[in-house]
Amino acid sequence: MIVQIWNDHCRLITQEQHALLSGVLAEAWADGGNETLHPMLRQAIGLHDNAWRAADRAPRWNPDTSGIHDFVSIPDDERLLLYGGGLDQLERVHPYIAALVSMHYTRFSGTVHLESLQKQESARRERLAQLCGFPNRDILEQSLTLDLKWLQFFDALSLWICLTTPGIREDTIPAWITPERWAVIPGTGQALQPVWADPRTVRLQPFPCREPFQFSLYFRRLPATDWPSADALEQAWADAPVGVLPLRIEP
Repeated sequence: MIVQIWNDHCRLITQEQHALLSGVLAEAWADGGNETLHPMLRQAIGLHDNAWRAADRAPRWNPDTSGIHDFVSIPDDERLLLYGGGLDQLERVHPYIAALVSMHYTRFSGTVHLESLQKQESARRERLAQLCGFPNRDILEQSLTLDLKWLQFFDALSLWICLTTPGIREDTIPAWITPERWAVIPGTGQALQPVWADPRTVRLQPFPCREPFQFSLYFRRLPATDWPSADALEQAWADAPVGVLPLRIEP
């Protein structure tokens, strides 16, 4: 779950919504004529956070803070189960997608400490290598290096949009999402400059797409409050109407 903190409320965006935005950005980027973004890569980008679908049916209560767990604070044991189950499902879609997203999950900052995940996913990619037409895991991973950079790039661009929406409390924006940390276009090394023109419009420079496009980002709005229990939070989520932020991406 992505949690936007505003002065008087919070907005909750599911990881699946964020991943869909990543995929739409990749599709639009490909429309600009960038042949590097082959169809299977674009599909993987759009599906990369489906592992969170079950967890995001309702927000997770954080008993230590009486707040809401976001995708960063969720406990490691839950994260491991989510990643493993999600990648099992992606294997049923295509071994390439599962292998690429597996690489993505095991390269997050701090993941090195999750030894069981590293071991589990190393074995998975060894098994998937031959299904993808490679003799072993090392060659598979070398071959997917550029695709992984594209996945990481669109993941970060979508997260930047979700985590820096004008109106949220600036002290809740994580330092790691600033464009200086991630906004380098794979392959060319050119810097991308994303800026908010207004609360519903993102401008990209250089603009890689054939034309401007729109995307509807869905969220639920909850009160900015401490929650006494998981049940209270889940009920508030169930009662909250679904809101929509119409986004325009333009040069």
